[in-house]
Amino acid sequence: MSHTIHLYATTQAIIFGNSSFWQITPPQTTLPRSKRAITLEIIGDAAQGVELVISPKGLYTASLHCASLADAQCYAHEWLGITPHHWDTAMTPLAG
Repeated sequence: MSHTIHLYATTQAIIFGNSSFWQITPPQTTLPRSKRAITLEIIGDAAQGVELVISPKGLYTASLHCASLADAQCYAHEWLGITPHHWDTAMTPLAG
C-alpha cells in the first residue's frame, strides 16, 4: 500500500516577471519585480513521486515532479527558504 502525501506551506518572496512569465531566482534582467504571497503544495504518492506546486498570488501556478518528498522539500528550501517546520497538512489562508 502506498502513502498519499498532501502538504502545504505559505511564504512571501520577490517574484521577477509578469503575468505571462515569472521566476523566483533573480535573473540579470529589467523584468518587473513584486513581493507576492506564495502557496506551496506537495501532492503525490510516496511510491510514484510527488509534485511540488508553487502558486504566487495573482500569477499562474507552476509545478515540478520530484522523485521523493525529500527532493520536493529540498527544492522548496533552496528556492524559497521553506524549512520542515513550515509544512502543514491543513491549508492556512494567505494573508493579504
